[in-house]
Amino acid sequence: MPFWAGTIDVSHIWSSTIPFSEKRDGVVAAIMGSQWYLDQVAEGGPIVAIVDDLSTANTISEFNEWWNELYDFADLDRIWIATF
Repeated sequence: MPFWAGTIDVSHIWSSTIPFSEKRDGVVAAIMGSQWYLDQVAEGGPIVAIVDDLSTANTISEFNEWWNELYDFADLDRIWIATF
């Protein structure tokens, strides 16, 4: 079983039927409220810029591009982003 250093739960937002912009903003708020993100801000980590780009995504396709990049960094840091 994998060991996760932390979890960011966005499942309640991810599975909702709210409009894209509200879903995007909710996911970004959850990420920015996490200790992982706050640590990255303090260290000048790369996810800060990725989350900024995620927050301004205008389409689902653009969001998914940044989401995939963010998810890879989370995986490297052993952070589980729960979407279900």
